[in-house]
Amino acid sequence: MYLFNPKRFKGSLSLTEKDMTLLQLICRFGFVNDSQLDMLYSVVQHYPTRFFHPILLKWTQYSGLLQKTEETTYYY
Repeated sequence: MYLFNPKRFKGSLSLTEKDMTLLQLICRFGFVNDSQLDMLYSVVQHYPTRFFHPILLKWTQYSGLLQKTEETTYYY
C-alpha cells in the first residue's frame, strides 16, 4: 500500500500495488486515451475489464498524481 499525501490538500490518497503498476504503465506511455487506459487496466488486473473512471477523477484531483487534458478534435 502506498500513500500519496500532497501538500495542498488535507487528505491523502491510498494506492494499491496494482494502482502503482497502472500508474507506471501510464507514465511509460506518456499519454493514454480511454481505450488504451482500459487495455492497460486489463493487463494489470489479468482479465478483460474496463477502468472505473471515478478512480481517474480522484487521481487527477490530487495535484500532480495525474494530469487530465481535454480531448482534442482533429479536422482533415
